[in-house]
Formats: sequence, structure tokens, C-alpha cells
Amino acid sequence: MGLPITEYPLSEIYVHSLKEKVEFRPFLVKEEKLLVLASESNEAIDMVKASQQIVTNCSFGKVEGDKIPIFDMQNIFIELRKMSVGDSVEAVFRCGECDEKATVLIDLNNFELKEDESHSPTIQLTEGLSIEMRYPQTEELKEIAGTKTHAEVYSTAAKCIDKIYMEDAVYSSEETSFEERLEFIENLTSDAFENIRNFFETMPVMEHTIEFQCKKCGKINYAFMNGYLDFFV
Repeated sequence: MGLPITEYPLSEIYVHSLKEKVEFRPFLVKEEKLLVLASESNEAIDMVKASQQIVTNCSFGKVEGDKIPIFDMQNIFIELRKMSVGDSVEAVFRCGECDEKATVLIDLNNFELKEDESHSPTIQLTEGLSIEMRYPQTEELKEIAGTKTHAEVYSTAAKCIDKIYMEDAVYSSEETSFEERLEFIENLTSDAFENIRNFFETMPVMEHTIEFQCKKCGKINYAFMNGYLDFFV
């Protein structure tokens, strides 16, 4: 006779890129094991791989962790952490004045999705030339986790071009190769590429500012959590 399987509650999480709510289950021991092993490796790429797998597992495969935008991954992961463990988590920061360690209790309910009003996926590069971008997926983030070189930034930008509009012509990513889009990027002026860089810098992002006082020197510190890996370390 087989051993009984523990039942667990399901909760709906809104996935912005899908524009719908999806049912998720909490972390199980096997997901916690993935997180522990990734954390012990101290490698950013392992944290990304683990988070992708966990989101896929906990959504019963309805959400592919490597195919969703970064801000969706951030939001889902925070909601899963709240569902599985609780609304708060302890984190260790260092005082900016005396370098003393401080353990801070963070309320995960305080994280918000920040959306820049000026942000747009459609970018005007020059008169008669514009592009439409898509958001980078976590699979693409995995390739550049850690140090970003200029070449990696250009490569990511080329991958995220969805359409190119040149006067009356439209070139979609389906009919152009990555090499062609990379060459297109490399032939832009610095000013034109700065508009593409701004697209990435103003993407929606989950963020929260933590305030804590150092017990040793009394200094008030502020820790700004923003970006992908902040949520998985």
C-alpha cells in the first residue's frame, strides 16, 4: 500500500504577461532543497535555474519559469514565499557607517510593482525608424546573470527586438535572424542605443526600500531591494 500524499491549499496569482490568474501550490520540501543547493553554490546562475524550476513546478506547468518576464518571476516568487512560509523573511545587511551586520525582518507585503509612466515598448530611434521591444525572459537573464559585459548587453537587446519599423516596411523577429538584429544594433548611433538601454532600465520591477538602525553606532540605513536576484538570495 502506498503512503498517503499530503494535500495542500491552492492560491491564485495574477501573471501580468499572461493577463490572467493562475493556480499555484506552495513550496514543497523538494523546492526548498533546490533553493538551499542553489544558495550554497553562491552562483547567480544556479539561483536563476532554481527559481525557474520552482515556478514551473508550483504552477503545475501552466507557467513556464524560463519563458516569463523578470518582473512576473519576481512577483510570483514573492507570492509563493508568502504562501509557503509566511509574510516576512529575515535578511542580513551591513551598516554603511561601521560595517556591523544587522538582521532585519522584511515584510513581503511591502513589495510593489513599480511602473515608469514614460516606459514604452515602442522606441523611436530616428525619423522613420522605430522598434518594438519585448521583455527579456528569465531564460535570457540566466545567460547574463552576474557580470554584464557590453557584448552581453548588445546581445540581450538584439534578442528582445520584436519588430523593426522602417518607413512602410515591417521586419518581425520571426523573419530576421539574431545575427541580423545584432548587426542592426551595432550600426546604431550611441544616442539611438541609449533609447534602447532606457527601455531596460525603466521596465516594471518589484522593489522595496528597507530602513534599519545599526545597534552598534546608531546610524539609520536604507537598503534598496530592486532587481531579479535580490529576491532569491
